[in-house]
Amino acid sequence: ADLNTLLAGVSFVPTANSSAPVTLAVLINDGVATPLTGSKTLTGTPVNDPPSPGGATTAQTNEDVPASLALTAGDIDSALLGVGLSADHGTLTLPTIAGLAFTTGDGTADTTMAFNGTQASINAALAGVTFAPPADYNGAAVVTYGLSDGEAPPQSRLIAVTINAVADTVADTIAVAEDGSAVFNVLTGSGGASAD
Repeated sequence: ADLNTLLAGVSFVPTANSSAPVTLAVLINDGVATPLTGSKTLTGTPVNDPPSPGGATTAQTNEDVPASLALTAGDIDSALLGVGLSADHGTLTLPTIAGLAFTTGDGTADTTMAFNGTQASINAALAGVTFAPPADYNGAAVVTYGLSDGEAPPQSRLIAVTINAVADTVADTIAVAEDGSAVFNVLTGSGGASAD
């Protein structure tokens, strides 16, 4: 009875991400009679795992200066993946588009792009994706990165970008007659000066 109770509580945990058949071998020996042996084959059912978007979650750059976002794409059981990238302020550019099929955008200065490809092609593109803020913009921006394998629910990642303000300096030339005077303001751009 104690042995049956023990065996009734046995559980089996398969290897992670494996659906291969497993054979459990059983041997019972009471030390007197011939040992009894038996086996049971367990058949696994494959279950699709969702893709894993990875890489940066934050970035920082100065006004008018592009920022590099190192992103990654992974999926243990799907060779082909779909990617969606968008920026609420600014544009995105991929360093390479080799092996990618675009459904939105073309990979250069896009506010939104979507494409499909192998994990290798996608990772080559995402490793050097750059975000360019709008001209003279400073403040916050968000890049949204979505990854799909076509089966599991799409997974997303947000990258919060901080764009630091930088003073725009302009060399001014003001014409003044000999022995004359000029009134101008380089901050507001009045009197012939350029606003900084």
